[in-house]
Amino acid sequence: MAAKPTTVTVTIVSLERLNNSVNGNPRFKIHTDGGWYITSSDHGFCYSIENDWRGKDTRDAVLTLTRAGRVCDLDYVDNAIENRPVVRATAVRLDTPAALCAGDTPTC
Repeated sequence: MAAKPTTVTVTIVSLERLNNSVNGNPRFKIHTDGGWYITSSDHGFCYSIENDWRGKDTRDAVLTLTRAGRVCDLDYVDNAIENRPVVRATAVRLDTPAALCAGDTPTC
């Protein structure tokens, strides 16, 4: 059974660009109100970190960490609230064709 990923909610106070990975992908040191974290090598989210940070003094974020303590995903809290659609699961009984479009299921 896979371990549940570790997430921490932090306030990012600054970013420091590190040397690229051996494959040429960006890496960052993320300075927070409680310490610092380094991004994992070769993760796609690193391309958006710098652009999303521009013009901000501080930002609240949720960091997903690997077992080694490196950041493997970052989601800014204001993005999660403002830009992400809310997904609601609805249980649908599918034993009759009429049940497929009954009620307000997302399949209709």
